[in-house]
Amino acid sequence: MTTAMRYPGDAAEFTYKWGNDWARDHPITLRMIEAAKKIGDDSGGRIDVRVFPANQLGSSVGMITQIRSGALEFLASTYGILETTVPAVGMVALPFIFTGHKDACDAMDGALGKSIRGAIAKTGLYPFERSWDGAFRVVSNNVRPIHVPDDLKGLKIRVPSSSTWTKTFRALGASPTAIDGAEVYTACQTHIVDGTDFPLATIETYRVYEVQKFASLTNQSWTGYSMLANGDAWQKLPVELHGIIERNFSAAALLERSDIVRLDESMESTLTKQGMTINHVDIRPFKAAVREAGLYAQARAQYGSEAFDLLERTVGKLG
Repeated sequence: MTTAMRYPGDAAEFTYKWGNDWARDHPITLRMIEAAKKIGDDSGGRIDVRVFPANQLGSSVGMITQIRSGALEFLASTYGILETTVPAVGMVALPFIFTGHKDACDAMDGALGKSIRGAIAKTGLYPFERSWDGAFRVVSNNVRPIHVPDDLKGLKIRVPSSSTWTKTFRALGASPTAIDGAEVYTACQTHIVDGTDFPLATIETYRVYEVQKFASLTNQSWTGYSMLANGDAWQKLPVELHGIIERNFSAAALLERSDIVRLDESMESTLTKQGMTINHVDIRPFKAAVREAGLYAQARAQYGSEAFDLLERTVGKLG
């Protein structure tokens, strides 16, 4: 079991926990450990940020409940799962809206991200300015490679507890099944599901390559992570600590984004050596399929014309 990383010494004025659902060696966790140490150093030991990766503090949905109640002070949450609490952030999880890592991160650094952070703040959570990059989600399965949308029909695909990601696979003709990430290996091994909806690095982290043969680079949705604080816990900190934490979280996010790009570039080779068959995909038929299924029109009705117009000004016309 991974042990929590903590600032040396027991004399911190504030001791805050930070949780995520990534493994100890994933860039999000590694950069957060670095940031936590830097925050401790820069504050002269006044704040000790303890890092709990790999769902040590509970499921992804459970940690959202904890940070809202104050049982957890800091959390990195995907926008797809965060929509269970803040429905407006589900826009960021819509399929085929971003063309690459830079496109997604630039959008979240701009007006779209500012709007999303405003929606999060209304719930009493404090969203930090920089989104972290969890990479693009692809389809793995044990039945066949996915080349066109029809290849997904009838497949049982694991998805997180996300309404948007569930709707995406329904629109593509698959049967989405919500399962927490920590349970995916067993679900694939016992054929509860045929496949997964994971970034490549997560397929490797969770050793999904041991129980899945095919990985198709559908890149259907970007896994953006919002760094959050419990609102009350954040307000308890003196303003000088706010500046230290903001600065270090922002710097860590930028470094992590670069890490993810490099990791994504290496993962195809890594997973091929581990026995997976990987194929590239023309996403245009997939985007057309979700459009024809009415997913973007439903999103406009759900989020409202003003919010959806901002999305389209950022990523281009979807309807």
